[in-house]
Amino acid sequence: MFYFAKENFTFLLDEASSEVKNDDIYSAQALITREYKEKYKKGKYTIDNPYLVINPYYISPQTALVMFKTDKSEKVKVTIKGKHNDDLVVNFEASKDHYIPIYGLYGNYNNQVVIETRKVWRLKSKENLIQVR
Repeated sequence: MFYFAKENFTFLLDEASSEVKNDDIYSAQALITREYKEKYKKGKYTIDNPYLVINPYYISPQTALVMFKTDKSEKVKVTIKGKHNDDLVVNFEASKDHYIPIYGLYGNYNNQVVIETRKVWRLKSKENLIQVR
């Protein structure tokens, strides 16, 4: 749990109420992001074995953060499978280090998230299905 100095606010975290002091959420997120990136850089995360964090900033349980590396600079396409044929598709620019935010997950549901990488000069290079609950 993170504590900050000014005002207090409360949010729901895993069916329990948690208090965070100060509304400086940007500083808290920057600190948390730095910690995730440090752990990510120490590992050998790939599209087949990505670093996955569900509810990465402790305030939005229907989100996730996926991080992985590719050997060459590749574009990423993320498809979050909808319940009613209403998939959410987001494209990301080419990079070797991929920090992919996942939004629009369903609560208490086995979400299907398809991550596809594409080399700049190819149509498709690799695809992975991640189960996020």
